[in-house]
Amino acid sequence: MKKVISFFTAMFMTSTLFLGCGSAKDTDVKKTDGKKLEGKIEFFQQKKEAVKNFDAIIAKFNEEYPNIKVEQNCVPDAGKVLTTRMSTGDIPDVFTVYPLASEFKVQCDQKFVMDISNLNGVDNINPEIKKMLTYKDKLYALPISLNTMGIFYNKQMFKELNIEIPKTYDELISAMKKIKAAGKTPIILPDKDSWTVGQCGDRLFGMYMNEEMDLFDKVGKGEKSTADSKGLDKLAKVMLELREYGQADSLGTGYDQAISVFASGKAAMFYQGTWALPIIDKAKPSFEVGMFPFPGDTDKESKIGINVDCAVSARADGKNGELAKTFISFLARPEIAQMYVKADGSPSAIKDVKSDRKEFEAMQKSIAEGNTYPIPSNNWKPGFSGEWKKVVQNLIVKKDVKAFTKELDQVVKNFYK
Repeated sequence: MKKVISFFTAMFMTSTLFLGCGSAKDTDVKKTDGKKLEGKIEFFQQKKEAVKNFDAIIAKFNEEYPNIKVEQNCVPDAGKVLTTRMSTGDIPDVFTVYPLASEFKVQCDQKFVMDISNLNGVDNINPEIKKMLTYKDKLYALPISLNTMGIFYNKQMFKELNIEIPKTYDELISAMKKIKAAGKTPIILPDKDSWTVGQCGDRLFGMYMNEEMDLFDKVGKGEKSTADSKGLDKLAKVMLELREYGQADSLGTGYDQAISVFASGKAAMFYQGTWALPIIDKAKPSFEVGMFPFPGDTDKESKIGINVDCAVSARADGKNGELAKTFISFLARPEIAQMYVKADGSPSAIKDVKSDRKEFEAMQKSIAEGNTYPIPSNNWKPGFSGEWKKVVQNLIVKKDVKAFTKELDQVVKNFYK
């Protein structure tokens, strides 16, 4: 685990990362004058907050390749839709992926994903990072950005109420009590969308489970029960305590609505990922936005999980292969990666491409100091993350810690038996 954490630390500090794919010679795409290739490809894009960003990049691509039409497709529940399409053979030409997730590795094993190890542009990637992310001696995706989760906050409101950035969980609760006493909403929580609730629980899992990261494997073997886990008990209690300071109906609030509420100044904080910043920017908040790590019990225990946020792959069967490889190779160019970073703000996957977003200064400081952990769900059994989201959302509905651990125990046994 220390090697994984050191890897991500170096990755964030240098703002460089790449995840590529196999080493087949036929994946090499040479630069053309843009007139020899023509056709249409579907770009299945899972990040709705990146749609406009990619629209601008596609427009730039068409300046050089006017005869290649790239149709961006971003739909609700994109992860499920992509999995279904793969299972039926209706695989998009190019698609965004989360390459560290176990599900993606299964898709590579099933030969749904193209090996792009020799893709033109690989030399733009940090060699050490490429080696760390190689899967079975091959690379299957071009990563574009990293992400982490933290608490966005209204700097103006914090200043008006004389609140310092919380460095411990107790300080966070004290800050929320002070905000609530002032008649304002301390934190907005988008619990209507199970993916946001699941990610919140996933990150807290990384903070509180410590030596219990392999708990689910042991539960599946009948060696342990989730009911005996002190880390899960604490995770559940923290999830519920946060909701005591959120809006009245968190389960009726979705991701987009939560961003709107925060950007309008009606809530002091918003616990979410770095990927939300472009949408917050779009809402044009009248105050300066900041972000700080979710605090642990002590300052030293305040750690953040980091992950590959956006990466791009292509279908493996060769359909529109040259067009797909040309587009992915284009995305690997430093000047194009810089376009993405300028709009998104996240650290880049490409060498010498840097983010200058001041909002993430505290997060980058945590990374530089090594206060990180790998995202737990990346190592969970394929398909389990979906069930985790449901169980965590049920915790918010029932507000019962024992019921949560009991339900989770059964779900884990079903998946890990």
